[in-house]
Amino acid sequence: MATVLCLLIAGCGSSSATAFKQGYVKASVPLEQTGADIARAIAGPAHRSPAQIANQFAGLADRFDSELIQLEALQAPSNVSTGFKTIIAAANRLDDDLRAISSSASRHDAVGLRSAAEALMTDARAMNSGAGTVRQSLGIK
Repeated sequence: MATVLCLLIAGCGSSSATAFKQGYVKASVPLEQTGADIARAIAGPAHRSPAQIANQFAGLADRFDSELIQLEALQAPSNVSTGFKTIIAAANRLDDDLRAISSSASRHDAVGLRSAAEALMTDARAMNSGAGTVRQSLGIK
């Protein structure tokens, strides 16, 4: 009985490697889909209006942010803590980049748009690098 209460109080062992791995995989799937949608939006048709770009990236930012909350709620075990912190930091910057793209497009700011898009690519690479480290440490293919 005491063990059951401990598990309930501790969130069913949410800091264990197995629970983290399960939570990480579950939280990663929608983020990966949104990442693919972001890539498609960046490579999208050049004939979009600034308002269309602003709306598209604002929507992607909202979606990414809500999905990121699920990832941030996880408690990483020490063996993946550094890589996980890299993912979270890069993901938060990426979220800001999406909003900067939207804002720049709505202001018709081509320089700001280019800068935000370049920052997004840098932050996406950092996020993917951290994810690769975590996936390798957890034995996820």
